[in-house]
Amino acid sequence: MEEENKKKKFSILDIVRNKQYYAIANLVFYFILILLLVIMFRTSSSDTNKNNNSSNSSNQNTEVSQIDGFDSIKQKNFNFKYTLKVDLKETVYEGKERENKIFFKDITNSKEYFIKDDVFLVKEKEQYVLTDSPVRYFNYLDVDIIESIISKSTKEEDEYIITIDEFANIISDNDKTSNDEIYIELEKQNGIITKVTMDLTNYAELIDSKINDVKLTLQYYNFNLIEDFDIK
Repeated sequence: MEEENKKKKFSILDIVRNKQYYAIANLVFYFILILLLVIMFRTSSSDTNKNNNSSNSSNQNTEVSQIDGFDSIKQKNFNFKYTLKVDLKETVYEGKERENKIFFKDITNSKEYFIKDDVFLVKEKEQYVLTDSPVRYFNYLDVDIIESIISKSTKEEDEYIITIDEFANIISDNDKTSNDEIYIELEKQNGIITKVTMDLTNYAELIDSKINDVKLTLQYYNFNLIEDFDIK
């Protein structure tokens, strides 16, 4: 009986001394180690992806406009067509905007422009060079200015009205004062503003009394479909 008990007794030293036990113990040890490393790697990758997704989400413009239907424009990711008609002469800009970059073609004058962080570049031959803003009357390329103008306007039936004094204050042209008004119309599709039309005649006459009619039409489309872009 005592001999059987001695045979059944087992100690850690037996693992070290017995080559078969030792080999099995090594296999188990390394299996557990590899399993732990795999779990740690997956956990780390998951955390990294979460952080990246969180970072990407935080980089997106998620501001909400106080103007009903203006949110898609405020995201600054769209194609556009801007038409300024001064009496019988039209200037048409067609392009795209994403975040802090704008690329557009002056269809009327066959020129290409690129804007980044309010720096204007124009393409001359095969390269872009610094230039002044080609935009007339005020910077209607800036959607934040458009938002401010609309938000300061008063709605009357189917149009919005803003005084020239208030308009001049928004565009930082404090030299212009008048009791006249600017008239604005908004068009929507599925609750989203896709077109803004401004009658700038009264303001333009303060600059040039010979002008009879000035209309600005801003059209926005392809919201959130613009991929990142740059110039060479």
